[in-house]
Amino acid sequence: MKTIHKYRLSPGDEVQELRMPEDASPLKVEYSLPGKGIFLWAELDAADAMDPSDDMRRFKIFHTGQGIPEGAVYVGTTYNQMEPRSYHVYELVD
Repeated sequence: MKTIHKYRLSPGDEVQELRMPEDASPLKVEYSLPGKGIFLWAELDAADAMDPSDDMRRFKIFHTGQGIPEGAVYVGTTYNQMEPRSYHVYELVD
């Protein structure tokens, strides 16, 4: 059985690590005005949700026009409706 979990990312420029199973599939990203943050939803095996692994996955948010490193995997784009700013979420994989 599968389940969907929500993870929070901050809109900063730093690399962010999330405790997320390696086989989890990111589905969607969305900016939350009240929370002033970016949320990522991922589908994962329900057994992994009950017994969280120590897998750490790295994500980085890029702004329009910024360079994106080779090997980065696109997850999604969202924007802040109160400011003219877009956030492009990528997973950094080795």
